[in-house]
Amino acid sequence: LIGADGIWSNVRAQLWDQPAKGAGSGCTYSGYTVFAGEATYETSDYWETGYKVFVGPKKYFVTSDVGSGRIQWYAFLALPAGSKARESNAKYLQSLFEGWSPAIHEALQRTPDQAIEQRDLYDRPP
Repeated sequence: LIGADGIWSNVRAQLWDQPAKGAGSGCTYSGYTVFAGEATYETSDYWETGYKVFVGPKKYFVTSDVGSGRIQWYAFLALPAGSKARESNAKYLQSLFEGWSPAIHEALQRTPDQAIEQRDLYDRPP
């Protein structure tokens, strides 16, 4: 039996007689939340660079060319689980990455605020 239904696997829960989510599920919060977005634009180095990673204390930012002029990006931040209440994710991220590469700010400015999603990241033992 192969259960490939994600970290909150109902197949795994049934197989091991554990809850799929919450206490007793085996999942622990990683200490990071991720914001994800996608925008269509051509970067100044579009033809030379397909993937960029910007790393700093307790946060990092990744951009990736996913084809047809689309840039997908991720902002990983060391925040408590459930840290999701804010008016604008774009403005929030722009302030957190102030002074960082202009490539980060270009990605954030070109992404509509409603297209930015946030999710907490969980781990489970192999």
